[in-house]
Amino acid sequence: IHSVFTNLSLSTPKDLFTVGAASSSDTDSATSLPSVEALPFPITTRPQQVSFWDLDSPSLGAHFPLHTSLSLVTEPLALVRGLSMNIRTNYDSNCVHGVSHTLLRFGRDTTEMALDTHDAVVCHSPRFVSEYDMLHSLKQAGTFILNCDHTQTEKILPSSVKRDLCRKKLRFYTIDVTAVATELSDTLNDRQTTHVAMAAVFYQLCFGTLDPLLDYLRQHALPYIDVPRVTLSHLRHTEVPADWLDAQDDVEQPLSTSVEGSILPLSAYTNTDRPSAPPSSHAHTHFVSDETKMAWYLAFPGVFKTESKLRYVGGSHADTFRVKLTKFVRLTPNDYDRNIFHMEMDIKGTGLKYDMGEALAVYGLNPEAEVLSFLSFYGLDPTSSVSISYDKDQYTIRTVYQIFRQYLDIFGRPSKKFYQTLADYATDEKQRQALLHIISDEGKELFK
Repeated sequence: IHSVFTNLSLSTPKDLFTVGAASSSDTDSATSLPSVEALPFPITTRPQQVSFWDLDSPSLGAHFPLHTSLSLVTEPLALVRGLSMNIRTNYDSNCVHGVSHTLLRFGRDTTEMALDTHDAVVCHSPRFVSEYDMLHSLKQAGTFILNCDHTQTEKILPSSVKRDLCRKKLRFYTIDVTAVATELSDTLNDRQTTHVAMAAVFYQLCFGTLDPLLDYLRQHALPYIDVPRVTLSHLRHTEVPADWLDAQDDVEQPLSTSVEGSILPLSAYTNTDRPSAPPSSHAHTHFVSDETKMAWYLAFPGVFKTESKLRYVGGSHADTFRVKLTKFVRLTPNDYDRNIFHMEMDIKGTGLKYDMGEALAVYGLNPEAEVLSFLSFYGLDPTSSVSISYDKDQYTIRTVYQIFRQYLDIFGRPSKKFYQTLADYATDEKQRQALLHIISDEGKELFK
């Protein structure tokens, strides 16, 4: 079957052919399809985990149907009944041409899957291999897919990557997306062509068929329908030289094993039965490592449209004001399970206008000493700056201390949504069931 699909993907496929020829005469016949190497990791009931290293390009905008290659992978898979998926993405602190690292798990049941090994690694840019140790968790005989010119692998790959390819007996594939884009129409967007090409390689090596991807392109991006066919003609299975096992560089730089910058993994969700498409937008959270850029925002507010606000709440919400509290009285007894207070505030000279009947939100603060103790426990620097993107081209920068003191309710009673989120991230099935029990009807006493 794999041979048939491979033949159909060729630019000039055979019209008449034989499959699985038994006799030597048939095998030598011009109509016999050549045998094709077995799929690196065919779909089974066992869950699969694939690691994607991609360029984070928010400038494309979500209005592009192919704004990420991951959407080309997950959205067709999301239509498969009974297939579960779990996605976690980390971003670095660069707003343009940054790095995104995504772990995609899929299968009939992903809850019992080990998170420390990957079946395949897909790398969209050759520069990443000299910056990140992306093969450290790739399992023995796993698959490594790299977007690069296959004739340049000797020069591109660091010695540590060469040794891993040899030591783990990895299947190494290269796809030259630049050559693919050159062969196609000049009217196509190069970045989107890259996304389609890398998704085509994923489907071909994972499932041996491009049908889900082609169906998606016919509905959402018809001009790119020829990209998968041309991509497969440039896909190369590169043999790993035996002498790479002893490869050494003059100076070997230690490689990071993860994308640094994200406080928490993003875009986590699990689909069961017939799931909907993955979420299309999330608040991106990054550590800001470049203090020079922060200085630019403050020094040139007219250029960067920088505004100084007490608290950015996004959307159509009203602004935030600092007011003077003139009266604060507790109305409920100290032993009552709810806290109700009477507060009076002086708003003179603040710019705040309030009419009777309007809603007024009051933002509380977490205790300073407890916040500092909490950050120390988790090993977070209170003075580090964090960029939080809420809307397109709009984001706020706060310190870690401000985020945990002013924004996050870290000492209040956890909500059911909090327990549900923990359950989504749980890697131990017993812990996951215990968390779900707390928010069930049977666990309401524990939730109290």
